[in-house]
Amino acid sequence: RDLWAVSVHFLTKNAATRDKEAIALVKLIQSKIPAGDLLTVGGDFNTDVNTEPCFASLTPVLVTTGPFPADQDGNENTNAGRTKPYDWVLADSDLQALEIPVKVGAQTFPAGLVIDTRVYSPIADLSPAQTSDSGGPSMQHMGVLRDFLLPEP
Repeated sequence: RDLWAVSVHFLTKNAATRDKEAIALVKLIQSKIPAGDLLTVGGDFNTDVNTEPCFASLTPVLVTTGPFPADQDGNENTNAGRTKPYDWVLADSDLQALEIPVKVGAQTFPAGLVIDTRVYSPIADLSPAQTSDSGGPSMQHMGVLRDFLLPEP
């Protein structure tokens, strides 16, 4: 099976616009990606909450339910102020079944990791990242990390 990785950047305009984008994305995925292949969609969804309509619209092709990646403090939000879940790495049900915990240094994150260098400790685990990186000028997003164990061909 092939693995498809789709990168998105939904508009910031409003939830209704993001829902229309999600509906269009589902139609495109269904027309181009074979149902038996593995799929991940990640990027900047610009979502204000994890219950926006776009997530329901994505469910024909992606798993959009939690648990969700979080930082060491349990915060799932990924915008600069850490108050909104802008960024996502979603998987289809076949790939979701292959998810494994993220391991960074000696730590394990069962649902994945939101990387905010201001709260991650020990920062050496993320070298060459520096504690101040996530608070840098013009920084708008935190990284989202999920791991999957793919079967050998």
